[in-house]
Formats: sequence, structure tokens, C-alpha cells
Amino acid sequence: MENDNYDVEEQGCSVFNGKHGYFARSCCVVFVLIICLIFVLSVIFTFMQRPVDLSLTKSAINSTGNYTLVEETSAKPRFQSLLTNTRRFTYDQLFSGKQFLIDFYDYIWLPDGSFVHIKTDEVLPKPKVEKIPLGTFESHPFINDNEYIKSLSSDMEYAFGSQKVNDIWRHSAEYFYHIVKMTNGSASTERWHVGPEENSLIQAFYWNPNASSHDFVYVHNYNLYYQKDPEKPDGAIQLTVGGSSFNRFGFANWLYEEEILEASAAVWWSPSGRYVSYLRFDDREVNRVFLPKYNDEDSYVEYFELPYPKAGVANNTLVTQYIWDSENHKIVETAPPNELSGANGNYYVLTNKWITMPSNASDLGQERLITVWTNRDQNHVYFSLCNEQDCVMILSFAYQIDNRKLWVHPKDVRGIFPTETGFLTLLPHKYKDGNIYNHVAHIELDKTGSGKITKWIGENFDVMAILGYSRRIDALTFSAYGDGIGEHGTYIVKEALYGNEKNKLNKVADQFEDCKTMGYQSADPTGERIVVQCEKPFENTRLYLVDVADTSKKVMLGGSTKAYIPFDVPLLKFGKFKLPSGIDGHYMLMKPPNLKDGLKIPLLLDIYGGPDSKQVMQKTPTAHAIQIVSQYDVAYARIDVRGTAGRGEKRRRRMTSSELIQFIILGWNVKEQVYRNLGEAETVDTLDMLREFLNNVKYIDEDRIAIMGWSYGGFLTAKIAVKDQGDLVKCAISIAPVTDFKYYGKKIEFIASQIVSCFSDSAYTERYLGQPSDNPTGYMNTNVIPHARNMTNVNYFLAHGEKDDNVHYQNSARWSEALQFNGVHFTQLVYANENHSLSHKLHHLYAEIQRFLMNECFRSTIDLL
Repeated sequence: MENDNYDVEEQGCSVFNGKHGYFARSCCVVFVLIICLIFVLSVIFTFMQRPVDLSLTKSAINSTGNYTLVEETSAKPRFQSLLTNTRRFTYDQLFSGKQFLIDFYDYIWLPDGSFVHIKTDEVLPKPKVEKIPLGTFESHPFINDNEYIKSLSSDMEYAFGSQKVNDIWRHSAEYFYHIVKMTNGSASTERWHVGPEENSLIQAFYWNPNASSHDFVYVHNYNLYYQKDPEKPDGAIQLTVGGSSFNRFGFANWLYEEEILEASAAVWWSPSGRYVSYLRFDDREVNRVFLPKYNDEDSYVEYFELPYPKAGVANNTLVTQYIWDSENHKIVETAPPNELSGANGNYYVLTNKWITMPSNASDLGQERLITVWTNRDQNHVYFSLCNEQDCVMILSFAYQIDNRKLWVHPKDVRGIFPTETGFLTLLPHKYKDGNIYNHVAHIELDKTGSGKITKWIGENFDVMAILGYSRRIDALTFSAYGDGIGEHGTYIVKEALYGNEKNKLNKVADQFEDCKTMGYQSADPTGERIVVQCEKPFENTRLYLVDVADTSKKVMLGGSTKAYIPFDVPLLKFGKFKLPSGIDGHYMLMKPPNLKDGLKIPLLLDIYGGPDSKQVMQKTPTAHAIQIVSQYDVAYARIDVRGTAGRGEKRRRRMTSSELIQFIILGWNVKEQVYRNLGEAETVDTLDMLREFLNNVKYIDEDRIAIMGWSYGGFLTAKIAVKDQGDLVKCAISIAPVTDFKYYGKKIEFIASQIVSCFSDSAYTERYLGQPSDNPTGYMNTNVIPHARNMTNVNYFLAHGEKDDNVHYQNSARWSEALQFNGVHFTQLVYANENHSLSHKLHHLYAEIQRFLMNECFRSTIDLL
């Protein structure tokens, strides 16, 4: 067989035999070599080609080493970059986990006023912990065991450790707790469990605040327990019985955690450690919602039952307050004010604060509990003063001034600071310019416990929070946005209450360079020192410890190094437009760097707009916003219009009477115009802001404008799109939106063939809209569902978590049903097992949003060609 084959090959090449074979064979060899060379070059060029990337989001590096967007698939329209020599911040970098800026610091205050700084560094094997005692700026090493820094007992002899077992809601979880003994800054190897037995699920833990004590109370199975000796868990005393997830003691239910306290803690120790006050939350008669959970262990869907009172329902959460006297082992119930006692439980406890009674009211005992109550509509507050014997009324205050009305927000009255003769809190006040602002009120007590406001502190802007008050030096510290655009400052008032001169507000930012926005601010328990964080866009946040009595005495504790940013920084502009409504609309506008004159780029307006919110801040924007601007050559904006918080205005000259009338509109009325009428003023102002952008910012392309919002912002996005109908806004993105605030009992009603869906919890909705029976028009105006047909000319994107406990998926389900019924084309994403934040699916959500923007919204004429 071998010879036969060989013969065939020889016969096939017989043409090369003979006299002329040499030349012919040479030609054949050259031909074969050329073919081989072509094949080799083809292979080389094939491997040198860039591989096709079929992922949803693509970024690559061009020949110059710069980040540019690359579109390879024909299914996705080509995006032409306007900035060819720009280093970009890409989607991949957004989720890389790398940190380009220092914007967070970890620290705590000790009860004696000492500052404890917890420094973390990639070089150090564990955090470095330093303590700066009150009265000095010198630091000393503190605790060796980092696990227990924030959990020390008041006498520093014990500490607790915890291991999270289950998340409950936004601010709550269940843990396994243990106790250790601290010796010379180190924890003992011996541990004692917390709870009736090992591995008991503990919902909350509270040390006695007395500086010589280490006893504590804790919540297990929603009942309250007291333990005197940390080393004897079997000695714990059960203080309450009957606790359950629907009947909680000392631990907030969903409504209070989300809307009232903004925390799960519902226990308050007195300063001496003798008394403990706590709240009971009874949801047993409250209507329930059922949130789905999908898993692989069960072939059926699991539903979580959540008590959730909605606007207008008869059965709201019943809250009861108790005081436990540890010396006499007696528990008493504190009654609500007489004005609320007949309200069938339809009231809220906004906060509690134990105070040592001032000398002018010493006949009422050593300690008493100040409780701030409000009616169900949350437009009237009541301050009571209780102990284990009785309660007296301090002050009743209606949020109505000159026939103008507004709501009370729980955070406004949450800060209560004792003084020599009473206490400080925040209340609305008519200022000399005719406007109404939240100012610091000093409520002075008489010998009977009755109080009256003896002093107001503030200027022509809202005070946002009281940070501290020093009784020793009579100095007040508070935070406020002030009268600038996007500013957030700290203010100190010396001789605040008992001085002879008129109060002067000292702005702490004046002590620093480029510090228009102070991030997280806090004061020590004595009120004599503060910590401020100076924020400047695209720079490391600077951390300072400042002396209140002399602000020139300060020390920088972090942020001195220069930030490393591996992309070209977008350009920021802060400004305002005068709107037809009479107010100045504030804005932050971010654009790509190196934008050439004459080019037109899309605009993405990111809105929230909820009552008492603020979006414009002179600080580094969110990473997602930076990435969109940097990678896609898009302008990005945030705005503050009617309904937002903390607004003030500068007066530079004497005004005429007509100007003063218009100026008065700029005070309380910035918020007042959305009261009982949510979604109307904000929608009008937002569209007017877009018109101002087009009239004043030449690089914005009027044919490529999109708006985006989450939660209340998602609601406003839908409202704006419905009203605009594609005239200005070409694309709209709603994430977890409210679509209707209305509720009519336990059933879904049909009115004029329009579906009335159920949305929001009673506390939030009724605070701003009142009762549905009292304000049917206000509720009706929040319903976007009947107007689904107006979305025909808008590219719309809708996303929602199916397990959302805050804004129920019911909103998007009804809304999408209406859109489908009206034949509206839209994009919808439903995230299973995700709550309101969509925290586990953000990478997917952001990728889909960006693909929607680039495919459906921001295609230019060049892209279409």
C-alpha cells in the first residue's frame, strides 16, 4: 500500500521530471512558500485583532491609553465619543471596589467628652485607636482589642461583642451577644452570653449610662430584660411579658423605625441609672401586607407578614410608654397629654429625653422624662414631663403661624438639650424679615414644670439640628445650610442664653479654607468640642477636632494628603435660576472635561424632591453620576425647588414693599406650597428648571433630555413625564416609585374605571397630605395611574424590588398594568427578593439604566445614520 501511494504521488509530480524539472520545481517551492507566508500572516493578524466583547457594558483602552467606550455589537447603536483624549471613569471601575477619595472617618465620643479616633490603613494589620481627652489635643493609645471599642460599659470595665444573625429592617437586626471583661485595654478570654441561654437572639442592648455602672437591659423575643451582673446571665430579670413581632417592648416596629425614630432603639435610661423608660408597639390590630421570598428549599413561595398601617386606616400602631423604677422595682404607664387621650391611640411619640431637673423646678424630683408627642396629622406637638409618680404638661405648640400651616418632622424635635433652667429644641419661628424658619427655642421651666419659650436663636435660614450645648460655658452649636447654594455649615453661639449681648452666630467654616460643605458634624457630650468634616468636590475630606470656646484651637486628624484620581475630573457648577413660582431654584450641574465649544450633549436630571430633602451640596457627587458623565459624555444635574429643606435667602439691600412680599414667599413657603398637595409644585418647578437650563446652558441638547428618580423621586419622574408628555423630557427612569398615595379602607375600589391603589404608611403620608377624608383632592392629584396614556411619547424605564417593604411593589404593578392597558411601550425590571434599596442588584440595575440611556435616549443623528 505504501508503494502504491508513493507511485501515485510521483505520477502526480511527473511534470517536474526531465530536463526542465529544475525550473518547474523551483517555481513550485516558491509558490508553496508564498502560501505558507500568507497563512502565517493571517494567523498573526487574527490574534492581533481585539476580541469581540458581548457583555452588556463595554469599555476598553484605546491606542493612546485612554479609557473610551467601544461598541462592537450591531444590536447596540454606536456611541460616538466627543472627547477622544480624555481619561474616563468606567462602569468596571465603578464596581471595582477601589477607593479614589477619603470621605469617611471612624470615631466615637466617650461620656466624659474624650474623642476616640479609629484609624484604618491598608499598611496596618489592624486599626490604630487613639484617645484625645477633653481639654487637650494630645492623643494617647486606647483599646488594644478593636472589636470592643464601641461597646464599652459606662465604667469601662466590660464590653459586649455581637454577631449578626438576621437583618430585620433598614436599621434593625438580630444578633448573638456576649460580654467580656476589659483589663488595661484588653479583653478577657472568658465570655458570658447574653440572653436566657446560649445563642439567644437579641434584638437590642443598652448599657446603664451612669459612669460607675455596668448593668444593662436587653430585648429578647421582643420582651425587655434587666441584668445587673454582666457575668451572671442567669440572674437577668424579665421586665415585660407577651412580647412578639406584633407586640414589641423596647424595640421599634417597622413604622416607628422607618418614619418616626429612624432607629430601632426604643429604650431610654435616666442619667443616674435609676429609671428606664421604654415604648410598647402594638400592631396586633393593624392591617398586614405580605412580602414574597423565593428560595430553593421550598416549592412554594414564602410570604413575610408585615403590619403596615396605610393612610386613613382606623387601626394605626398603638404606642404606650412605661417607666421602670429599678430601686422600687415598679413599672408605671405614662399617660399621653389630655388633648390626645381621647384620640383612640391615634398619636405618636416622637422622642424621649431624661433630664436632671433644674434648681428652679427641683420640687418635681431629681430626674424627669421629657416626651414629645404629636397628633396623627403631625401638625401639633406636646411636651410632657413625667416620672414614676405623675406627668405634667410643659408646652403645647401648634405648627400654625399667621394662618399658615406646616408639618412637624420628627428629626426637628429629636434633639433636646438641658440647660440651667430648662431645655433647648427646634421649633418654627417668625423672623424679623417676615419669614418663618426652624430656630432654636429655649423652653424655660417654672417650679410646677410648666414651660414657656423665653428665647429664639437663629437667622434667615432653617436650623437643621442642634449639635450640642455646654452648660459650663453657655455655648450652643448647631448645623444649618445657611443662605448659600449647596452649603452646609456649623454655627457656634457664645453666651447663648444668659449673656447680656445680642446673640452672634459664628460660622465655623470661616476658620477653614474651602469648606463650604461640612459633612457629618457632631459635638461631644459636654458640648465643649466638635468634630467637622470639610468636603470639597474631588478632594479628600478633611477631619478636624475644634474647641467650641476658641475655634482657632483645632487640629486636623485626617485628609491632609492629595487624592489620587485616575480619570479626568468632570467640571462642576453651582448656581440658581429665578423661577416663575417666585423662588430661586438651586442646581448642581456636572459636565465632561475638555468639552469643545459648540458641541451638544445630553442632560440627565437626577431628582428626588421629597419634602424636607436637599440634593444640591458642594461636595463630590455620587460615583454613579461621575461614571455616567465621564464614560458617556453626558451632562448631569441635581436641583432643589419648592418642598426642599433648609432654605434661606440673602438680603443685600433694603427692599420695597412689593419686593418684600415676594421675598416672604421664599421662607416657610418653600416647603409650605407642597403641604397637602404633593407632586404639583415640584413638577412645575422641575420643568421650569429644565427650560432655564436650555436657555442658559448652550451645550445641552434639547432633544436628548432624561430625568431619573428613586422612591419619591420615581414618583416625581412619573408625574413630570405625565405632565410634559415628551415635550421637554424625552426619557424617564422611575426606580421603586410611588404611583398613588391614596387608600380607601381594606379593599381596592374602582372609581370611574380608574384603579385606586394603596401606597404609603400612615405616618409619612398623613404628615404631608393629612387624612384622605379631609383632603381628597390632594390624594387624587398624587395618582399617576389614570394618566398612563400621557406616557405614549416618552421612553420610560421602570424598576422595582418585589420585596420592597417601604414602597410596595403594588405601586409598580398597578402602574405597569395601566401602561400596558393604554398600549404604552416601556421597559420594566422586577427584582425578586430585593427591598427598596436594591442593594444586591445595583450592578445589574446600573448596567440596564445605562444601556437604556444609550440605546433609547441619547442616540444622536450621527448614531442613527
